[in-house]
Amino acid sequence: MEYQQIYITQDENVGGLRYTAGNIYLVEKHIADQLIGEGKARVAEYVSLNSHKQEVNKAISELEEEVQRISKNQRLAPEAKKDDILQLVKEYDERINSIQDQYMKDIDTLYRAAQEKAITINIDDKFNADKARQEAGIIRSEIEMIPSLLVAAETIQSKLEFIDRGTARELLSQFIDVKRALEEKGKNGQISDSLVRITIQNIYNGLKKVAYDPVQVKATEEAAMIKAIKKYEGDITKPYRTLVNRKYSSRDNIRV
Repeated sequence: MEYQQIYITQDENVGGLRYTAGNIYLVEKHIADQLIGEGKARVAEYVSLNSHKQEVNKAISELEEEVQRISKNQRLAPEAKKDDILQLVKEYDERINSIQDQYMKDIDTLYRAAQEKAITINIDDKFNADKARQEAGIIRSEIEMIPSLLVAAETIQSKLEFIDRGTARELLSQFIDVKRALEEKGKNGQISDSLVRITIQNIYNGLKKVAYDPVQVKATEEAAMIKAIKKYEGDITKPYRTLVNRKYSSRDNIRV
């Protein structure tokens, strides 16, 4: 069965399983294709990062082969074999640590590149600042006057189809206040925290799509994805550490 590592951009349920935005998942290929096709996920893999994972797997295979060679050397006494294996593991520890260090450097390089694209504002995107502030203020007033969180959310979503980029950016700059107002409506309406969070996140994502050009939106999403990779996939040495701890961590658990 083929699997694909993906980054979830929008909360979704598939086959009774919940996939939360901002997280990394390893899923069956057909599920990945479905979520990516619906715009709710993107492939969370990079050739450069995968190459480091492959290096770790290669090192594991080579370590096992060398351990076997030492174990089969009939000219060595059992204790000498164990000494040689422990020394070998130390050498491989250094190799694995070097791979891990380079992996983290590559993640940071990818993140910085995405961040630079995300914060670059198109200088040709001109708008009337006073008009943008006025329109944003009107929308905020409408939101304040609506007691229901869900109705307020629907109102904002409907506005997103018509507002210009300048107004969307102005609303984004005030989003802490918008978020606070929406959370208060959720509390008053006794709406679950999870639904409030999802509703506000969807509004925020919608605003970002209008506020930024497609390149910025994609770069911002990519930066968030790389950050998630670092958080959830930051340590690629686990398979190696598991092997060493299980078989070669001390003289007592080495079998020759």
